Amino acid sequence: MDFTRRVHPDPYGLVPAVIAREEDGSWAGRAAVRHS
Repeated sequence: MDFTRRVHPDPYGLVPAVIAREEDGSWAGRAAVRHS
């Protein structure tokens, strides 16, 4: 999933979602799960 961080244009917002899931404790992670 390293390529997702290299993507500059992020129309789907997948990059922050992946990072949030890695952190797992952030509110963004929970929000990403809700949007999934």
